[in-house]
Amino acid sequence: MSLSCCWCKTVEFLFVKVRKITDRLRMCTKRKDRSRSNESQMAFSFDSTTKIALVTDVFPPEDESCDATRLRGGRDADLEKLGSDLLLAAGCPKAAARLQVVWNPRLGSTAGTANFVKCCVNLNPWLLHIAPEEVDRTFRHELAHLATYERHPSPRTSAHGPEWRRACCDMGIPGESRTHAIMLPSRNLRPKFLYECAHCGKHYPKVRKLKRRYACTICCSAYSRGKFDARFELQRISMRES
Repeated sequence: MSLSCCWCKTVEFLFVKVRKITDRLRMCTKRKDRSRSNESQMAFSFDSTTKIALVTDVFPPEDESCDATRLRGGRDADLEKLGSDLLLAAGCPKAAARLQVVWNPRLGSTAGTANFVKCCVNLNPWLLHIAPEEVDRTFRHELAHLATYERHPSPRTSAHGPEWRRACCDMGIPGESRTHAIMLPSRNLRPKFLYECAHCGKHYPKVRKLKRRYACTICCSAYSRGKFDARFELQRISMRES
């Protein structure tokens, strides 16, 4: 084998190694960014200069009994009719026919969510007290998700991609952001289960019991190229042992 051939193979090997290390560092950076960001699925910010008054016309802020009823949760027939009209105007008859709108007091710090299977929009009742002027924008934000799913049902469709942004324009909220800055109350759940990595000893407190096999992220990234390795599988231990 010639010297030049050996040199080319060495350079190619080093190039592949550098690319793998770069990809691994990029994945670690994305995981850190995800952990720092708010985990609410449908969190979004609003422009206070935008004036949309359809929902405030349906539910005047001074109607305290109306707010109290929605704080207890349940379906909202008025919003369902309004949402059906918006979806029909956007060319989504299937979602318009099946739409359900529910005030869900269990959303915590999430302003709203959209369930594609049930064709249901969940809204946080605390919006009525903390930011009543943002209820309409929140509602339209979630309707845009349902419209996007009917138009592009592929799982490859991004949740807040260009298809969703076009749906936001159809819903009357162009330039909509995916995150919110409303100070909604959140629940701090106490961990009930504790897992430990047998290799490095790192503890992983969990609110719910793990139903699948999980391994230590740090050890897998360091010794198995980020892939699952049974050597670093998490083992459940007693909370007292911590």
